[in-house]
Amino acid sequence: MGFFLFVNLCIFEFNYILVKTSHQQKFILLTIILIIGLNLPIVLLFDSAKNLFGFPVVYIYIFSMWMLSVLLSAYLIKKYDE
Repeated sequence: MGFFLFVNLCIFEFNYILVKTSHQQKFILLTIILIIGLNLPIVLLFDSAKNLFGFPVVYIYIFSMWMLSVLLSAYLIKKYDE
């Protein structure tokens, strides 16, 4: 009986580690996307004299990337909250 309890506990821990690893992988992917998206050469693509709603396009790009990261992080935390 003790052996079966040990095996079940090991299977439970293994499944917990897989879920936690999958959860962490999503945050790592989000971090990599943000590092690429907020990299200076990418940001300079949006640096122009044009305005959108009275704001420079580069400001809108930076703040939209920031808002997207906050919303995706909140979604991931709420979905995978254990």
